[in-house]
Amino acid sequence: MSNITKTSKIVLITGSTSGIGRATVQELVKHASILILPVRNMIKGEELKKELEAINPSCQIDLFQCDLEFIESIKSSANLILGKYRIIDTIINNAGIMEPDYRLTDDNIEAHFQVNVLSQYIFNTILTPLVVASSAGRIINLSSMAHQNAKFELDSIQAQTNKVLIGVGLYSNSNLYRNLLTFRLAKELADTNVTVNCLHPGIIRTNLGSQTQNKLWKVLLHIFYIFTKPASEGAKTSIHLALSQEAGQITGKYWSNCKVVQSSELSLNMELANQLAKKCKELTGV
Repeated sequence: MSNITKTSKIVLITGSTSGIGRATVQELVKHASILILPVRNMIKGEELKKELEAINPSCQIDLFQCDLEFIESIKSSANLILGKYRIIDTIINNAGIMEPDYRLTDDNIEAHFQVNVLSQYIFNTILTPLVVASSAGRIINLSSMAHQNAKFELDSIQAQTNKVLIGVGLYSNSNLYRNLLTFRLAKELADTNVTVNCLHPGIIRTNLGSQTQNKLWKVLLHIFYIFTKPASEGAKTSIHLALSQEAGQITGKYWSNCKVVQSSELSLNMELANQLAKKCKELTGV
């Protein structure tokens, strides 16, 4: 990759054991001195660690057990990281889910909102001081072009519904919320050396939604995969934002194909962003 800066040395990334996240760390390990990997499945995490150490033996790989469907697990992991490191150069909130149906986590929160939004909110809120301590900190939040069709519906995060494939709308909404939080944090950190951006990785072939038993969804996924690109393509914009000199000078933007593109008008509404942040704080205590 051209135009690479040397500032991104200590990198935290969620969702690293599969899909876009795995493709991202396979490249980042070549440039980082420390990779911090919160993972749900420690067995998969250890397998990934061995793979990454083979690519770059000089990079330190630190695993932290973290289940994004449990708020206390996210908070515990983030606080352990806060206590272990003095700085983090880059946070990449990569983890996410896309499911066809409405599902509540054990915390009684709609799963898309908890995994896609609250995990991002918790990591960014707790660990921002470490990123500010970096000479050129970066916070990168994965989103999706699906946010363009989203609605601001905070009531849906705890109100049961049985509409067919309701998860498509909930997934879209969660990406709207990711953008809102991104732009809000960028404004908060405008006077620091931290850039905060979000991105659409592309129409990518990952394992999102593949575990479902919904037969209609399985058929749609099969058709969808015919037109998708591999995870390595989806990682390109994340890698660009993490490593390029250009991305280290731009904040509060939405990216696709390694370029700044227009986010939806709704996602730029800071009044909604403040409502969302208030709700996140209420649900997480962070």
